[in-house]
Amino acid sequence: MGPSDHIFPRATDGRCAITDARRAIGFVAEENLPRTARRLLLLGVLVVVACGGSSQESPAAAEYAKDIERLVGTMNATIDAHDDQADSGSPSIEKERVRFAGGLAARDDFLNGIADLDPPAALADLHSNAVVIIEDLRDRTKDLGDIAQSAATMDEFTSAWQGAPGDAFRAADGRSIELCLQVETFFRDSVTQGVEFASPWMQTAAAQPLDINLGCLEAAR
Repeated sequence: MGPSDHIFPRATDGRCAITDARRAIGFVAEENLPRTARRLLLLGVLVVVACGGSSQESPAAAEYAKDIERLVGTMNATIDAHDDQADSGSPSIEKERVRFAGGLAARDDFLNGIADLDPPAALADLHSNAVVIIEDLRDRTKDLGDIAQSAATMDEFTSAWQGAPGDAFRAADGRSIELCLQVETFFRDSVTQGVEFASPWMQTAAAQPLDINLGCLEAAR
């Protein structure tokens, strides 16, 4: 796929998708219309398809976004529940063991789920970045979980949390939040639902931005 294919995607037989779109709406033969009307009608089709506005990747991207939203939502809900439990009452090493064991399992489940997804080509890089960043955060979670398991006292674990292992975890967590916000922005700015016709005589729903909430920040959940 070349750079122009994002603007003019190809139909399954290699032609520009405009050809199939003209058939789909019962395109009037050009010789039966005045030149100005022919141009306006063709413009209407071009805006609909944009040889891309209704490309086959748009529904796939929207479906992929909903799958990601579901996986992230499940992971966040599990981690938040363990955080709430660990943060309630007096701190204890037992609570930290449960917190990080739960966080590790939740991130493993997310990685297993995202491995089953087949991202559209336009989202392949974001998908790969998400895997790398969450794998790193999973590994940093495991490091702290191992420390919690071996620590004899809460003070021993707190020392690690305030030291290099904790710093590494917070840095990885920060990268995951940054990526999450980038993914939300990408979907909201680049992926639409529905089909938009510029021509007033074509009755159809206008395209709407894809509304997706990944709960990147705890306040947004």
